[in-house]
Amino acid sequence: KQYCKDMRFVGEVNKRNEYKCTFDFTSNWINYLKKGFGRENLNSSLEGTYHDGFRDYIYIKRKGDFYQFRINIVQGITSHSGEIEGKIPINQSNFTFVQVEDSQAKDSKLDCSQCDSEDTTDMSESNKCKLNFKIEPYIIEVKEDSNFFCGNHGAGASFTGKYRKIK
Repeated sequence: KQYCKDMRFVGEVNKRNEYKCTFDFTSNWINYLKKGFGRENLNSSLEGTYHDGFRDYIYIKRKGDFYQFRINIVQGITSHSGEIEGKIPINQSNFTFVQVEDSQAKDSKLDCSQCDSEDTTDMSESNKCKLNFKIEPYIIEVKEDSNFFCGNHGAGASFTGKYRKIK
C-alpha cells in the first residue's frame, strides 16, 4: 500500500489508479510467494533464476568448472539500478566476490580461500566492489560490504538481499 502511495506522483492522482496499483502489487507479490516458497518444478542445482520479491534478480549459469552469475537490481521510487557479473566457485556455500575494474578493460576477479594470493595483490581499496555470498538450497543471500564503494549501481541501490530461486 505504501508503495502505491509513493508512486502517486507518477500518474494521475485518483482512487482508481491507487486501487489498480495495489491490486497489481498484490498479484505480483502472490506470484512471487508461490514461486519463491513453493518448490514445484524447481531443481536443486545452483543454476537458475533468483528473485528478491521486488525488482531484483540473480541469474546463474554453469560454465564448465564454475558458475557465472549476473545480478540486476532496480530499487526505489526513482528506479536506481545496477548490474554486476562474476564467477561462483563450484561447491562453495560461502564466499566473497571482489570485482576490480581496470582502466583498460573490465576484469572480474574472484577472492576466495582457494584462489592464489596473487589474484588479489593488485586491488586498491578505491576500486573494489566486494560482495559476500551465502548459498543455501533455493536461496542466495548477498551482502554488499559497506567498507568498499561499489560503483556498479546508483546511489539509492544495493546488491544486498535475500534472493529465492523461482526458475
